[in-house]
Formats: sequence, structure tokens, C-alpha cells
Amino acid sequence: MPPKEEKKKKLQPFVSTIDPSRHAEALKDIEMRHAEDARLAELAAEEALEEECEEEEDEEYFEELLGNEDSAIVGRIDLAFPETIDEFANSELCYPPSYYTLSPKERLLLLYAENFRHQYIINNPNRRPLVLALPNECKVQKFVCTTIRPTAFLHVPLIRNAEECAKFVADFIIYEPLEDMMSFLNAQWDPLSCLDIRCL
Repeated sequence: MPPKEEKKKKLQPFVSTIDPSRHAEALKDIEMRHAEDARLAELAAEEALEEECEEEEDEEYFEELLGNEDSAIVGRIDLAFPETIDEFANSELCYPPSYYTLSPKERLLLLYAENFRHQYIINNPNRRPLVLALPNECKVQKFVCTTIRPTAFLHVPLIRNAEECAKFVADFIIYEPLEDMMSFLNAQWDPLSCLDIRCL
């Protein structure tokens, strides 16, 4: 090939075979994914901030509602399950072991109760906190039973007789009002103990 023709061939303009719009759709998809990820991250950060603000508002609300330093622990169930065996096992009051100990079923029930109480506070921040377990006369937290079941009753005249029941309470039971009628109970005694000490 003569040198002139070689020069002409070298000087010919380069024609690209690459299509610039070939990857436009893929690039657009990538940009959209990045934008969606950024939006989701922003929403997650906003939700986390809202949860923190709600928790702070709940704490402030309960402190204002109850007006004392123990407001954070009102109704809270101690999941360490403390028992008072050393104090009441050989007491002169002769409490049965079920008063100062907790059975495995009672512990499980208290776990469920504390879980429910915690969820209730989160879902109902504007309501008064629940008290599902209170210390009994032996200072052991027991679940507050709200169910009624048939039971044997030895004093027949009181069965289905409102007047006899009222007379029994008026003559036998001494009513002791709470020190603060508007605050939560700090203990709940067993009915048998109330009969023993004749106080309600």
C-alpha cells in the first residue's frame, strides 16, 4: 500500500459503535433504588426520633399524674421474684408457705402480667397505669385475682342473704380507711388475714 493511502486511512474520523442511551434505563433504575433507600432511611430515623419523644412524654405524664418520685415503678412487677421465707417461715402468725413463697405457676403468671402491663402503658399512654400485682401481708407480690369461682362456705346463714352479710360485716369487721384515698394501694391482704385481724 502506498504511503499516501496509509496516511489517508489514518486520518479518517473515528466512528463510535457505542450507543450512549443503551444503559440509560439501568442507570435510571440504580438512581431510583438509591433514592428509595435514602427515603426509607429517613423514615426510619424519624420513627426512632418519634419513639424517643413518646417515651419521654410518657415518663413526664406519669410523673405529673402521680406526683411522686415512685411514679416510674407504680404497678411494676419485680421479676426477681423475692420471697420472705426467712422472715415468715417460723413466724408466730403461722402463715402458710403459699403466703411467703411463689410457685412456678405464679412466677409464670407474673411474667405474663408484667408483659401485659408494659404493653398496656405503651398502647394507652393517657390512662392510669395498671396494678396487676401487689405485696401481700408477707411482703411478696401476688397477682390480683379478679375472677370469681365457686367455693365451699361453712357459714350457711350468710349464703344468698344480703341482710346477714351486711350484719356480719357491720358487727364483726372494723373498717380502716386508707391514709391517702387517691393514691394506689401499697399492699393487698388475703381475705383470711382480714378475718383474722377483723380489719378491712
